[in-house]
Order: sequence, then structure tokens, then C-alpha cells
Amino acid sequence: MSEPTSMPPNGTQPPLYQNPMNFSAGPANPYDRKPKRLNKRNLIVGAVAALVMFGFGMGAVSAGTTPPVAVEPTPASTVTVTAKPQINTVTVTKTPQSCIDALDKASAVIGVMSKAFPLASQAITAAGGRDVAGLNSVTSQMNDLNSQLAAASPGLVASVQSCRSSQ
Repeated sequence: MSEPTSMPPNGTQPPLYQNPMNFSAGPANPYDRKPKRLNKRNLIVGAVAALVMFGFGMGAVSAGTTPPVAVEPTPASTVTVTAKPQINTVTVTKTPQSCIDALDKASAVIGVMSKAFPLASQAITAAGGRDVAGLNSVTSQMNDLNSQLAAASPGLVASVQSCRSSQ
């Protein structure tokens, strides 16, 4: 059997524009197309855009190239001031002691609460591993923290209320 005449001898396909069966590929020679003409509107818009870009480019180039101008120093003038200095009295409000007490008690409560987070992690680990002895140990430590927290909390609430009422 002989091969078709449109196939090259090495078996590869010719480009689409050379394939005689491909009607959507355009003309057989891509250079047979008519060149598009520029209309006046496109020509004017292109020229204006080129001038604007040229202007911006020149402005950007010339903005940083100005050499510094040397300024001659002016002679120093002597001024004598005979005005009396003014002393301004400033009233500073002091933080009430009840607010300082509230901050101290809040710090104590936060310290107790910060010890509870690692214990909660240990409790979860012990529960996941079905470690009864570990859970009992964590429970007794949490009970100690709860008693410390119960002792610190009422004083904190009273101190915060006293601080807020002093303002």
C-alpha cells in the first residue's frame, strides 16, 4: 500500500495550515492575509499614550538627578531673653489603694488558674490511657487548687467593686 501524498515520508503530521483536509486552519500560506490598516482614532490614541509614558519616564528620571545646591551659612544672631520662666503646676491623680489591692488579688487568682491548665492536660492523658491512679492524683491536685481559688475569689470581687466605686 502506498502512503497518502499529504503525509511526509517520516510519518509525522504536517502543520495545520499545510493540511489540505483542515478547512478551519485558514489560508495555506499564513502570509497571504491582508495587513490591517490603522484608523486615525487608533493612531491618535497610541500617539497620546506614547507621549504620556514618555513624559512620566522623563519626570521619573529627572526627579532624582538634581545636584544639591550649596547654601552659604548665615551669620548667627545673638538674642537675649529676659523673661521669667513659668512654673506650671500639674495635678496627678494617684491610683486608689482599692484598685492596687484588686490587681494584687487578680494576680493571685491568675497564678492559681495557671496551675490548672497542665493538670487538665494530665487528666485528659490519663483518661485516654485508662490510668485510674493518674486520674486520682490529678483529681486531688485539682481539689487543692479549687480550695485556693475559693479562698482568693471573694476578696477579688470585693476589691474590684471597691475600685470601680472609687472612680
